[in-house]
Amino acid sequence: MRVRLPFAHQSEQLLIASFIPILYPSNVQEYLDYGIHGWAMSRASGLWVGMKCVSDIVETTSVADVDPFRVECRPPKDFKAPENVHIRWPDVWADQEPRLVRSKLPLALSYCRANGLNRILAKGSGSRLGIIAAGKPYNDVREALSMLGLGENELASRGVALLKLGMVWPLEPSVVREFALGLDEILVVEEKRALIEQQVKDILYPMAASGAKAPRVVGKSGGDPLCSEFEIADDCRLLGSDKELTCSDKSLAGRARWTALV
Repeated sequence: MRVRLPFAHQSEQLLIASFIPILYPSNVQEYLDYGIHGWAMSRASGLWVGMKCVSDIVETTSVADVDPFRVECRPPKDFKAPENVHIRWPDVWADQEPRLVRSKLPLALSYCRANGLNRILAKGSGSRLGIIAAGKPYNDVREALSMLGLGENELASRGVALLKLGMVWPLEPSVVREFALGLDEILVVEEKRALIEQQVKDILYPMAASGAKAPRVVGKSGGDPLCSEFEIADDCRLLGSDKELTCSDKSLAGRARWTALV
């Protein structure tokens, strides 16, 4: 999914309207790997599968392992479709839509779970702030955290949890619920209009409605509502102003102000 147009646009909503799962790689290697996963997911679920491409990633030079056998594609294990999900004729639309919702999309979610496309990269028993990102925003978040002096080994000890998404729609719920346990706040970093944030809220709402502790979810609705892309300096300001992140280390706020000016 990569289109050059002379005006601002966002294509994910078109794919969602067509019931097409969306994979969002964060580097060139993942474009190769997710391409293989996309084929395997399509064969398993009977769905078309889309992949989001942005210039900041695809128009780069990178060293990648092109061995197709490096990727192990595990079939869906915890959901069995009650019917055949592949093409047939005739196939009227009134039969297609229930099959998409009740069989095909659950198979895609099951494939996502079986292959760990969405992964918790950092979380400790004392983590209070969770960050969710995918693709280019994930790279920007990691760079911003690095500029704040937080490497991968320091995140959990500073109370920060990190969830990297490979499939941004539909969002697989079990990993989000696992990630949310024990957190006070979840920060969703994404470009353009909010896509991940509302799904996270929908997944966690039953938890809050039942009286269980659920983290506050912020992102586009709780921060900058603009539809533009985030830059690394924006992420530094955002992370440096987060009370959950800076309460244990006041120097982070100072580093955030400094890096935002560079």
